[in-house]
Amino acid sequence: MISINSAEAREINKMLVSDINSFLKERYRSDHIPSEPQKYEIPKDWLFLASHLKQRYRSAGWTVKVGVEISEPPSRGYYLMFERPEKC
Repeated sequence: MISINSAEAREINKMLVSDINSFLKERYRSDHIPSEPQKYEIPKDWLFLASHLKQRYRSAGWTVKVGVEISEPPSRGYYLMFERPEKC
């Protein structure tokens, strides 16, 4: 795990929110609404922000879960899984 200061954490958070918003706009277009939750991969070193991000998007009405996929041990993928809000 890397060590970062609070200013770096805020910058990473800002970058992630911007990237997640773009990801959600791309995946949840008005002409295409996926039926399955959409997985946004998050780097392992940034998992400390997952809880904050999850709460942020839940407050906006999204259903968000944190997931881990084990493909070939010891490889793991870390994800935020998003489902569209009812009123979107």
